[in-house]
Amino acid sequence: MNLLEVKFYDKEFIVSKDYEQELREKVAIFREQTRTRKSIFITMLSAFGVKKNEHYLSVVTNQLLIDELFS
Repeated sequence: MNLLEVKFYDKEFIVSKDYEQELREKVAIFREQTRTRKSIFITMLSAFGVKKNEHYLSVVTNQLLIDELFS
């Protein structure tokens, strides 16, 4: 299952340590509420992309740019 996290910034979005934890909490809440046993992947959708730092790499599985939805 893909959880889509949508961000609109005027530049590349950066996943901080705190935001990484927030994403992990969202996955945990989703898993608890849906009682799913399926794998959950975080997909970021943004206008200018997401910087691939250590926090991004540890929690985000996929990345889509808005332009890719319309091509």
